Formats: sequence, C-alpha cells, structure tokens
Amino acid sequence: MYIGKGMVPSYGGGISVDGNIDNGATQATVRLLTTDANNPAQIHFNTASHNGGGIYLKPCIGSSYLGRTTLCAFDFRIENNNSQEGTGIYADADHDTLNNAFLGGSIRLNSDSNNECSTPETIGTLGSATCTSGAACNTVSGNVAESGNLATPGSAILAQTDADLQADRRWFGPDPDTGLPRISNCLIADNTLSEQVIRVEDDGNGEGGTTIDGCTIVNNGNPGGQVIHSAHALTLTNSIIDQSGSDTLIYAGPGGGLNAGYVLATDTSTLPSAPDIIQGQPSYVDAGNQDYHLRPTSAGIDFAPANGGQDLDGNARDVDLAPIPNVFGPRDIGAYERQNMFQCGTSDSIFCNATNTPGDASGRLIIPATPGVNSTAQRPGCRHTARTSRGCRRPWPSCCSAFPRSRGWRRARGSSPTAPCAASAPCRTARRRNSACGSRPRRS
Repeated sequence: MYIGKGMVPSYGGGISVDGNIDNGATQATVRLLTTDANNPAQIHFNTASHNGGGIYLKPCIGSSYLGRTTLCAFDFRIENNNSQEGTGIYADADHDTLNNAFLGGSIRLNSDSNNECSTPETIGTLGSATCTSGAACNTVSGNVAESGNLATPGSAILAQTDADLQADRRWFGPDPDTGLPRISNCLIADNTLSEQVIRVEDDGNGEGGTTIDGCTIVNNGNPGGQVIHSAHALTLTNSIIDQSGSDTLIYAGPGGGLNAGYVLATDTSTLPSAPDIIQGQPSYVDAGNQDYHLRPTSAGIDFAPANGGQDLDGNARDVDLAPIPNVFGPRDIGAYERQNMFQCGTSDSIFCNATNTPGDASGRLIIPATPGVNSTAQRPGCRHTARTSRGCRRPWPSCCSAFPRSRGWRRARGSSPTAPCAASAPCRTARRRNSACGSRPRRS
C-alpha cells in the first residue's frame, strides 16, 4: 500500500478519519497493514494546510452517540509528511461543552491490547505480514511541522485531550493499570527541535501524571532547551537522558509529584539528588549510525533492579552479564537490554557475522583471512607465528601488547607500532613427522 503526494486538504493529507457517523455505527477505524513482508505500508510525502499531514483522526460526540475514531497501523512507515501540527499523525478530540466531556482519537501502532483492531476480523485474516528483519519498517520520521515555510511548535505525533496512543511493547497513551499516560521502552533520537523533546501541559482539570520508563533520549538538537517539561506529576525511571548542553527537566507540577530513580543523565542538576541518579554518558555500539544499543562495558549496563518485561527489540529484560558487576541490579536502563557480551547474539564471538575488529563498539571479534594464506590475520605492527595442534598458523584476537612473545606474537622486524603486520607464510608440505608446517613454530 502506498499513499503519497496527494492534494492539499486542511486536515489529513494522506488519510482522514471522521467520527461524525450518521448510519448508527459508533466506530470509524482505519487498518493500515502490508501483505508483503519486504514492503511496509507507507504514508508519506503528504501535506495538510492545518493538521495531520499524514493521518488525521476526528472523533465526534453526537446527540445520541459517541463516534470514536481509531488508527490501527501494523508494519508501516509514516514519513516526510508536512503540516502545522501532528505532521505524521494527529489524533484530535471533540468537546461536549454542555457536559464538559471530551472524546479523543485512538492510535494503535503494532498494538491491539483492547482488540479494537480485530473487529470484525483479525488482521491475520486480512493477510497481514510482519516485516522482515532487513526491511525499513515501523518508522515515524522525516515529518516536518511548518506553516508557510516557517517552523511551528508542532510535533510528529500529537494526541489531544482524551486521545491515546499505544505503540508495540511501549505505551504512549493511558497505562492499563493507572489510566495515566505512560511512555516505556522507547528511543527518541536524532530529531531537530525548537522546543522540548517531551512536553506535558496542564489542561486545567487537576488530574494527570506521566510515566517515562526504560527510555533512551539522545542526540536531539534543541540547543539550550530542556529535554522534558512537565506541568503534571512525573515519574522518570530506568532511563538514559543523553543531551549534552541541555537541562534534563523543568518540573512545574504539584509538590511531591516528581519521582525519579535509576537514571543516567548528562545533566542531573535538575533532578532529585539520589544515589541511583548518576551523571554521565553511556557508550553506544555505533551512535554515528544511530545504533544506540549499549556496549558491554557502558554505564547503564546491569544498573537497576529486575522488573521483567521486554525491551524495544522485544528481547527479555533483566539479563545479568556475569563479567559486569551489578550497580543496583541486573536490569539495563534505557531502551535496550544487552543479551550477552557479544552484540551478534551468540555466546562465542568467533561466529559473529560481521567485519568488526576486536574491542570495537559491538564487542564482536571478527578475524578476516588473508588471500592465499591459511588462517592468518594482520594486526598493526605484529605477526603471529604459533601453530595449532595440526601445525598450521592461526589468527589470534589481539596484537603484541595483549599477547607476549611466549604465546607466539612478536613485532615485525623494523616495523612501527602502527605499521601493518607481515602475513604469516602459507602452510607448506614439509618432510617432518606428523606436521604439515613443521614440528615447531617457524619464526620469520
């Protein structure tokens, strides 16, 4: 499915869902899905002159009915849409002024906890396919909030009063236990902003409270702005706030309404003082390529008490890495739980399928073979001359500083510490007992 480059309506550049229903129905639902695992459903390059560049939901409180509106999106891409507010998705609300009641739209992204998306049939019955691991999928990105080429204070996803959003294993709408907004197991990264990353307004009804749990907020461009602004009660737990040069929090909620714990942040001056709130910056696998999984030895690994559940990747939480001492418990903070010391997902790094060198960000060990040379590897400034049990030369996962001469490593003659190693000679047939390469290591 592809929806893009349409006309320019006021609301809902790609899809508009209207709850003003006159046929006796009480639910207007759009189900967005793909039947091709390699090609997610796409809503992109749409424009609305007001709100909802990609998708707009407008519920309705009628005289004798409530016209609810719901977006159910599975394996999708909502990208490069344009409007003043809610550039990707805008969930509006209707207001009954007589009874002072609100009805908001509902957004479900890879989530159907209330079975709203399974009526009258399940999405499986419709042929829904899950994206393959290599497909770019489940993204809300590149959407622009502007009016007349001037930036607005808009947002990629905007949920008005009484509207809610559920997304996969993390909630952006009402917590099922408390009925209050909750954001969990989320990554908010690499956005360009003019205001706060997360802003919770006071709607004046005296109710509310937001929970942010298990999130990584990193590398969002809002120079001098705050990361979080909350005018309601706020709970911030098990999270990484990595925004150098920005205050973590401006709290304008009720007294005693701020609860924070197990947080790693570049700024802690705006957070409560507690032993489990640490100032610092984690080490990522590859931040330059937007991979914000933590390295094995990063701050934030095995940091918080166990609490179950899944991370942003759908992996189990509370994985205790044996070589890493626990700070307060086995749980990693932030969006991702490291499953082992090796990012590739196996307990033996030699089988990782990549081209990284020892000690790199991923923790993987990859030893490339030299063409024409049996099981050899080059490392800066040294070469390996030890044999295996069958007499052939073998690679080793580091260089001279880590492996002394007694283990077969020595610096190539006349080389500098950064010079390439000389490759070991290929195995050769030798007329010696029980050996293809000689009975002792050959030093060259």
